[in-house]
Amino acid sequence: MFFFTPPDEPAAEDDGEPWSSVQVAFEGSPPGELILRIRRRAARSIAADFLATDIWGLTDEQIDGVICELANMICGSVLSRMESPTLFRLHSPCLIQDSEAALAASMDPTAHRIEMFGDLVTVAMTLGAPKWTRNARSEF
Repeated sequence: MFFFTPPDEPAAEDDGEPWSSVQVAFEGSPPGELILRIRRRAARSIAADFLATDIWGLTDEQIDGVICELANMICGSVLSRMESPTLFRLHSPCLIQDSEAALAASMDPTAHRIEMFGDLVTVAMTLGAPKWTRNARSEF
């Protein structure tokens, strides 16, 4: 676990800031997936807090590793609170290349969505067969 602080200024509706998206698929009863979409500004801030380092000394690989771990921790935390006759098996978190498809997945009407810090971080969990085809840039 770790604590993080949101960036000082709220995000504009569409300020051109790039997004990163992570998928964590899981098996169990029920199966599903978690999609974490995060603006790079927020990802950088979270990674600096997680790694206890200066925000500008981070590499893209460090930032990506932290947001994958964040998605993994959120997914595990939610699933540990679900009543299920089986154990859940989480797949490795993976960065999703296509943010537009990740946005569509996170906006799916069957997904349970949580927004944090304005629109900087979106978490969506869908139960049932994962709808996202794994097209990972990398896995952690």
